[in-house]
Amino acid sequence: MSVTIGRLYEKSLHLYKIQLLAGEKGLDRTVEWIHMIESAESASFLHGGELVFFTGLLYDGEEWILDYVRRLKQRKAAGLVINVGPYINEIPQSVIDFCNTYSVPLFSLPWDVHLVDITRYLCRFIIDDEKRKQSILDYLKQVLMLPDQCQAACLALESQGFSVEGEFRAVIVRKRYSNNDFDEILALLKLWNGHILAFSHHEDIVVVVSSESMEDMKNTVESM
Repeated sequence: MSVTIGRLYEKSLHLYKIQLLAGEKGLDRTVEWIHMIESAESASFLHGGELVFFTGLLYDGEEWILDYVRRLKQRKAAGLVINVGPYINEIPQSVIDFCNTYSVPLFSLPWDVHLVDITRYLCRFIIDDEKRKQSILDYLKQVLMLPDQCQAACLALESQGFSVEGEFRAVIVRKRYSNNDFDEILALLKLWNGHILAFSHHEDIVVVVSSESMEDMKNTVESM
C-alpha cells in the first residue's frame, strides 16, 4: 500500500541517475516524506520514515558523517541520499558498511542532478499515493460501517487497484490509557508494515489486515 524506498528508487533510477550503494535489505521501508538534513544535530527534528537528502555542506570527515548516519538511524529515517560533488566527493567505506549492517538504504546522486527536481518529483509521487490511500480508506469504511453499500464500495476499491480477493480481518485497537496518542500509534503501524490500512473511528483505531499478516499484527498490538 504505502510508498517504499524500493518504489521510489525504481521510479527515479534512470530519470535521475540515483544509485543504490548499501542497505538493499531495507528497500521495503515506508517513506513518509522527503527532507534535507545537513547536520547531525538536525536529525532530532525527524519524525521517522523520511528519505533524507544530504549535500555534504557541513561535511567534516569520516567520523563526522558516520555519527550523522548513526543519528539518522536512531531517528528511524527511511534512507539517505548523498549528493556527491564539491562538498563530499567520496562516501567512506565505513558508512557503506554501517548501512549494510543495519539495512539502511544508502544512495548516491550525481551533483549535476538538481535537488529541487528530484525532491519535487518524489514528493508529488508520495502525495498522489496518499490521496489514493485515503480514497481506499474511505471505501473500506463504507464496507465496514455500511454493509448495504458493500458491493459498490468493493467495485470502487478495485478501480483504485485494491484487490478485494482473499480474506481480510478488522482489528479494533482500544485505548489503555486516556493519554494515548492515536496519531503516534497510527504512525507506528504505518512504519511497521506499509501494507496494512488503519484509521481512527471515535475512540478506537480500526486496522484492516490480510489473514496472512494476522499473527504479526497480533504480536504488534499486544506490545503497545
